Amino acid sequence: MQNIIEDQDPSFEFEELMNAAGYKFGFVNLRKAREKDQWLGGTFAARPLLQTFVAPWSEMLDALFFIQTQEPSRKVEDLR
Repeated sequence: MQNIIEDQDPSFEFEELMNAAGYKFGFVNLRKAREKDQWLGGTFAARPLLQTFVAPWSEMLDALFFIQTQEPSRKVEDLR
C-alpha cells in the first residue's frame, strides 16, 4: 500500500488538499482506493473527527465526505 507520509508535510491534511483543489463538496470512496492501491488507500493526515490524525483511513472508514463550509440548517435562538 502506498503511503505519502514521507513526502507529505504534516500541515497538509486531506481537507486542505480538497480545499486547495477547489472542491466545495467531495465524496471519497476509501474502500475503492484501497482496492486499487491508490494513495488514499494508504496512510495520510486527515481530521474527520475534529482533530488531525495520521492513519490508514481506508482501514478505519469506508469513505470520507468533504464539505468546504458547514452551516446550520436553521438559525438557533440565543438561549442566554
